[in-house]
Amino acid sequence: MQFQLISRDKIKVEGYRLRFASGEEDIEDLAHSIEVNGLICPLAVAKRRKAYQLIAGERRLAALDELGWKEIPCVVLNVKGDINDLVTGMAENMDRVDLSPWERALGLEELVTSYGMREEEVARRLNRSQSYVSHYRRLLRKVHPKIKKYLHEGKIMFGHAQVLMKLDDQKKQLEIADMAIKDGLTVKQTALEVDLARPEEELTDQEKELNDVERAIVSEFGDDWRVTVDILQGKKLETVLLKFGSRDEIEELVDRIKKALSKMT
Repeated sequence: MQFQLISRDKIKVEGYRLRFASGEEDIEDLAHSIEVNGLICPLAVAKRRKAYQLIAGERRLAALDELGWKEIPCVVLNVKGDINDLVTGMAENMDRVDLSPWERALGLEELVTSYGMREEEVARRLNRSQSYVSHYRRLLRKVHPKIKKYLHEGKIMFGHAQVLMKLDDQKKQLEIADMAIKDGLTVKQTALEVDLARPEEELTDQEKELNDVERAIVSEFGDDWRVTVDILQGKKLETVLLKFGSRDEIEELVDRIKKALSKMT
């Protein structure tokens, strides 16, 4: 394995492979990330007569093209003998460098798709769980492109994106993400909004009943309901937290909740 700078016009991509399910916005954001943070891992190429065939790093190559790089940092592989060392180095860089959730998702995706690694192997090398790898990879396919930008810019956390992925409707995802940013919603508060937005056909009878309770409470307390009430979701049970400063206030809150429940049909 040999590291060298290679002229861009000598790097060839066989066929038309630069198609990314995550969209062109990802390439623009990756270009910005490289411009700010530098290139975390060089491209992998193999010598082919007077040119070099790209082995891995298609997204990075597209991003570098956006930036107009004329010379590209590459690792020249013998393919069979060196690929394991390269993958190990890339995995170590991903674990060491302070990446945004979106950048981490792209890196994990590349380890699986470009390097042919299984999720279990990626998880083992990073000392993470397989669910950690799969959840990050799902970001590229499940969330609205703008939500990926919000993640990259630090406007929301990975936890927000995880609960938003429960919705197949990406327009609804974006609506709730914008609400989370505007109102400063926590991950748990965002999870409640996602749950209320889920289609009826996806819900069990118990989930439907709990959603009716949630809607009744929200309707009773109005737009500023979070000032006095928090509804926290669990796997089977939900918790209602009441914020009060006196006995009179707690009695009033309890009465209002009883009133809300009495209106349920």
